[in-house]
Amino acid sequence: MADKTGTLWYVMGPSGAGKDSLLAYARQRLPAE
Repeated sequence: MADKTGTLWYVMGPSGAGKDSLLAYARQRLPAE
C-alpha cells in the first residue's frame, strides 16, 4: 500500500454561514483524486 499525504481542511461556522456553498465551490474546482 502506498503512503498518501494531503491536506485536511476544517470548515466551521454557524448555521447559515455558507459552509455548504463553500464546499460545493471547492468540489467543482478541485480534481477528484
